[in-house]
Amino acid sequence: MQDILRETPIYQEILEQGRLEALRELLLKVVQVHFPDPKITRLAKGQSTIIEDPELLQNLILKVSMAETSQEAQLYLLDWSETDKKND
Repeated sequence: MQDILRETPIYQEILEQGRLEALRELLLKVVQVHFPDPKITRLAKGQSTIIEDPELLQNLILKVSMAETSQEAQLYLLDWSETDKKND
């Protein structure tokens, strides 16, 4: 019975939403730890709510975590859609 439920579209959607929310929280934690500027945290929170693709969000988390300056992190947060298109 559980296997049947796991394969339903609604179950898959719930899993996807849970993953997306976990990635959004991870982005905020990464930003807060590496760049404790409230402006960047607000930007990260706003941008994360716009992103609906977990893979894009995961790529953004990776880029922000590797940023050496808050300006570089801010650039990734502002240009996430453009930078991901360039790297694909």
